Formats: sequence, C-alpha cells, structure tokens
Amino acid sequence: FEYVILHEFTHGLGFLTGWSQWTSIGEIVALAPSTQSNFLAPLPSANLSSPTSKVTSWLPLNIFDKYLVDTSTSKSLLNYSSVITSYAPSSQTLQSFLTNFQTTSQYAAAQSVYQIAQTGVRFVSNGLAIHLQGGAYVAGTSIMHLDANDYVASVDFLMIASADKLKGLSLDGLFKRTGLNITGAYGPLTLAVMQALGWPSVTRDVRVSLTLMPSDVTSGVVDGLFGSQLFLIIFSSKTK
Repeated sequence: FEYVILHEFTHGLGFLTGWSQWTSIGEIVALAPSTQSNFLAPLPSANLSSPTSKVTSWLPLNIFDKYLVDTSTSKSLLNYSSVITSYAPSSQTLQSFLTNFQTTSQYAAAQSVYQIAQTGVRFVSNGLAIHLQGGAYVAGTSIMHLDANDYVASVDFLMIASADKLKGLSLDGLFKRTGLNITGAYGPLTLAVMQALGWPSVTRDVRVSLTLMPSDVTSGVVDGLFGSQLFLIIFSSKTK
C-alpha cells in the first residue's frame, strides 16, 4: 500500500509522459475507429467527447518529455514532436483531424516515436542516462517508468514499471533487500529525475528539530520535503 501511494504520488509530481497512443483513449476510438495503434503523438487540443469540436492546436508535452532521448541515436524526442506538431489543425473538427493526421507526412514521425519507445528511451539530465521501460509498448507503462529489469533490485525500485516484481514485500522489506538508502524510497536516479522536473531535494540524512516560540498565531502548519520524506507538522500555541 505504501509503495503504491508513493509511486502514484510521484507520477502526480510530473514523472509522466505527454506522448499518447491515441487508441488507448476511448473517446478517440469512438470518433475514429480506423485510428492506428502504431504511433505516438501529443494530443490535439479539443473536447474529445464531441466529434464537431474544433481542434485549435496541439497540447504541449510534459516537462518530463524534455529529457527523453532515443538510446540508439541520442536524439531528443522533442525533435519528433516539432515535426508532428508542424501539421496545422486549421480549425478542423476533431473527427476530421483524427482521420486526416494519419495521411500526412508528419504521421511518419509519430510512427518513429512508437518504434523508439520499444527499442529504448533514456531520461538524460546532468550527465545521467536513466533507462526507461521499453519492450512491447503498453500505454500508461512504457517510457514513464524506470526499466524493471535494470532497477528492480536497486534502491531505485520505486518507479519501476511492474509492481508484480515487488509482490510480498513491504516498503520496509524493500529497504532491507536493497540496502541502506538515506533518502528513503527515492533512490538517487529517481531523485535526479525529480530534480530535473523542478523538485529540489536534500540528499543527505536530515533530522529536523522545531522549537515553537510564543506568538500571536494560534495555529499553523509547517511543511517541507527532505529527501523523500514528506512531513507535515500541525502545531498550536496560545496567544499572548
């Protein structure tokens, strides 16, 4: 339970790709049943539940995607995004856009990203090249988790792709199996990703002491993030 909460919490902080396999979205499949599954692209900016909704632009990728690199060529996936989004929606209806995009020259770039996602993508930042989950593409899993084979037995187990490999172990049990990690559930590579996403962290063992002084404030909250330890202290003091 603790593992799942921390894992999903970390996705919520931005450990998440904006590359989309359109056939994984029910509304798109309903509007354009002929949509192929062998490409990845940003999503169109439109009301996906309305076939007559006008597509005005492409939705931006996430900050996470800024650091994704093709393992075999060291080429940033943002290069492919630039090509794909050069196809102008021109206020087409959503239904027309979904169908027409697959007939354009830009569609080939989207197919390339799909292939790259299976052959190997790395998160590259500050000299680190972190392997992300590859293999047969699975929406919601591929390129937004650490590679399970590489990191399941390491201190960076938290963001691997498959919790099945961790069954039967509590979070404390996982700590014992992988050895001492002073930043808790966040291994050094996971922390490096979070740092790149804009979440600074303290990477040494920190113990916090707090002395409350009398004040005119009757109650308050002190919060912070030290390493992977999110803490919340609720306090009260009497008014002078």
